[in-house]
Amino acid sequence: MNEFPRQISDLQGYLDDSIPDSHPYHNVKAYPVSDGSPAVWILGVTHRGARVAAEKGTAFTYGHFINPENGLKAMETYRESFQPSISLKTPKTNVCIFVICAPTQERAEEIAISQDIWLLFLEKGIDTHILPVHEANNVKLTKKDNERIVENRRRMIIGTPKKVREEIIRLSDYYKTEEFMIINNTYDFQEKLQTYRLLAEQFL
Repeated sequence: MNEFPRQISDLQGYLDDSIPDSHPYHNVKAYPVSDGSPAVWILGVTHRGARVAAEKGTAFTYGHFINPENGLKAMETYRESFQPSISLKTPKTNVCIFVICAPTQERAEEIAISQDIWLLFLEKGIDTHILPVHEANNVKLTKKDNERIVENRRRMIIGTPKKVREEIIRLSDYYKTEEFMIINNTYDFQEKLQTYRLLAEQFL
């Protein structure tokens, strides 16, 4: 039996202070007490996850960074099936995606190799450490590995500020959402900051 929908209901009841007296978690309290509750978001990569979010009246994040294939159907399902809840009256969405941004396309591609290898190793269950660029470039790859890296690039936006902006706007129109969550799994912290700084200069 899938416990996830019940767990969402429990969480919503806890946050909205609407858990019935008979519920085993009724007396659970969180401290310090605040004036409001955090918004509930569900991350999904299929229309099934989107439907759960819709039926529970939560906000919905589509995980483009996990699977770029099912996004349109998932977002449409969420909007069509949405049922208002205590905390959310209208549908609310965003899309999560990998982004690497640099002043030139060549530099962005160079930086991206760290993320490419990290993701490849993660899928293989090898290691979750992010390698410096020079170490990532020295990893011996098979033909299948290179094909997988190319396939995984569909989960990312890699490029100059202009290119990244254009691609985010395109995806915004495609998904019909105005909000994105950006993941940058590069090795160098300053290069991480660079991605977010360049994005801020384009959008703020």
